[in-house]
Amino acid sequence: MQDMNTKIPKIRFAKFSGEWKEKRLGEVCEIISSKRVMSKDYQENGIPFFRGNEISQFSIGKQIEDLKNLIFISQNLYEKLN
Repeated sequence: MQDMNTKIPKIRFAKFSGEWKEKRLGEVCEIISSKRVMSKDYQENGIPFFRGNEISQFSIGKQIEDLKNLIFISQNLYEKLN
């Protein structure tokens, strides 16, 4: 795992260089609560659906592969909610 204080990541996306720019989550997306996703809508695979717990885990440096019990929704539900 990379040191959270470093400004230059070890793994890069193509065409990206330089230092990280730290931003608050609300600066890069709108944070909303979706009460329209019910447990009956969960699937074994599909589009990952992140609840507050998963977002909290990301904020302390966890990666998606570190998370347990991920929830997925269908592409159709995603498009309907999007």
